[in-house]
Amino acid sequence: MVYLKYLRTDQLGGFKERSDSTSVIPKVVPNLVTLLVGALFLSVPRFVDTALGEILGVSVLFVGLIVLFITSVILAKPLSGLGGLSGFLIALVGVLLVLNPAAGVTVAGALMGLLLVLQGIMEVRVGSSNLSTNVARVVTAVGVLSVIGGSVFLLFPMLSLSALTMAVGIWIVVASVLRLSYGVWVHMRIQ
Repeated sequence: MVYLKYLRTDQLGGFKERSDSTSVIPKVVPNLVTLLVGALFLSVPRFVDTALGEILGVSVLFVGLIVLFITSVILAKPLSGLGGLSGFLIALVGVLLVLNPAAGVTVAGALMGLLLVLQGIMEVRVGSSNLSTNVARVVTAVGVLSVIGGSVFLLFPMLSLSALTMAVGIWIVVASVLRLSYGVWVHMRIQ
């Protein structure tokens, strides 16, 4: 069995050597898998966008089926009523999103842009009510940036989501490399 020695701090902030019988593999494998996921995000962002669209479609389909189940089984109402009709329409939208995931991702990007614009407008209103404090200035600046970012999402929803996918991929890769390098540093330090 592989033994891992790692450092822990004592009361005064110094390092003590401590051995643990935990295998190295369970600590390294999740970081390597995360690194591969980040590389996937970076190498094929359109594939990730399509997968997100399909996940959104399947989620909406399940919501529609849940509404149909609640209407017919739990509430014991006929499916020809409002609950059955809304459940059927939600499930139909889910099927359409599964068949055309790009449309779902575009709609999600547009909704994200709309929400960012609304949030930015509220932040500008709150911040501009009292510009004498630094906090109000920061809130106003963040509101203006939210309106600008939301406008970009509204104008170019697919391009914005691809850029967001790339940014998340970069973040995942950097975080994984930092975690792995820290683990190597700790392992080398105790040798």
